[in-house]
Amino acid sequence: MHSLTDVVAGIGFGVVILAFWLAVHDRVDAFVVSGENVATFWAGLSLLLCFAYPKPEFPTPSFEYHTAFNGVAFGIVYGIQQTYFHFHTPDAPVVFSAELPLLTFAGRVLVGIPTILAVKFCSKALSKWLLPVVCSTLGIPTVSSCYVPALRADSGSGSGKNRQGPGHLQRLLFSHFPRKAYDVDTGIRFVQYASLAWSVVDLVPAMFAHLNL
Repeated sequence: MHSLTDVVAGIGFGVVILAFWLAVHDRVDAFVVSGENVATFWAGLSLLLCFAYPKPEFPTPSFEYHTAFNGVAFGIVYGIQQTYFHFHTPDAPVVFSAELPLLTFAGRVLVGIPTILAVKFCSKALSKWLLPVVCSTLGIPTVSSCYVPALRADSGSGSGKNRQGPGHLQRLLFSHFPRKAYDVDTGIRFVQYASLAWSVVDLVPAMFAHLNL
């Protein structure tokens, strides 16, 4: 439970953040829509935000929510940057208007929601298989708290893999990283929600255009 001090401090932080956002949101929108190296910048920012998140005193799901939100933000920014002038301008059809009647809207729902769920499922399955392989190849020790049973901290096989020493190339490239086991679930969760958000703003509107919905 949050104390009164927590609530007051949270309101104060919220007001400051809102005031800052109102001062810069036009520039951020312009950068996302038509800036250069947007995807690279936002990927780096997402990585920084994941590593900069403070470790809570007691175990909470807050970091999982943070990672999911971070992934959604990256997916939306990447998708909007690619397709803004095709699907997301102020001239886009409004729901229940003459350009987007109820029947067409229902068709979009029937096509869009299953597509989004399929992308979420497939991206999760692919990243569960691919990320541990990539980390193992690069010599990055990993554990899994949920998604990959073989890499759980209490799994003998997973911990054995993590104790293998890196090769010469791995030591050369990653010697400046601390030798600790990273939770691969963070990457899986990030990819999963980034893919979901990207499908909402990029893939699904493109499907609507091809299907004349």
